[in-house]
Amino acid sequence: KSPYVSTGVNLETEVVEFLDQMAAQEERPRSFIINRIIRDYAERVGTPLPRKGPDDTSAVFTERTSA
Repeated sequence: KSPYVSTGVNLETEVVEFLDQMAAQEERPRSFIINRIIRDYAERVGTPLPRKGPDDTSAVFTERTSA
């Protein structure tokens, strides 16, 4: 059984553009980026989430800065 659940959400256009830009830079699907951002937030508020699958990331999201 898959550890993933398909869901639908309404996002602001700018948010989707940001997610797509990150996904393209990292060569990952948008859902991976969303999962990682949510996991980072959960970690920061003291509620780390358990890993669910092989594509899951426990790495904390870090903001990219340009040099």
